[in-house]
Amino acid sequence: MARTRAQQYRAIKKEVTREYLAERGSIQYYFDILERIEELDPESPTFLNELKKLTSVASERRQMFNKWLPDLKSAEIEHSVSEDLVKRIERTIVDSAN
Repeated sequence: MARTRAQQYRAIKKEVTREYLAERGSIQYYFDILERIEELDPESPTFLNELKKLTSVASERRQMFNKWLPDLKSAEIEHSVSEDLVKRIERTIVDSAN
């Protein structure tokens, strides 16, 4: 299917942002926040303040991920798989012809 120039730019921007977030370890940071929430001591006098702060940070981080790293649609996955499959089939045909 033909893609417009805007769709191509959007796809490039999405891929670059995914790479940027992966390089920064942002997803790992999110899991570190969740671990810190699990390790909080409920008996501590600052428990509720720390819990609110970490929950807020985790929520903001999750919203950022949902915006920049949305789940791949099945069409995107099928498209990438089908391209690889076509290339492999073409190589097999060329190799068997030689």
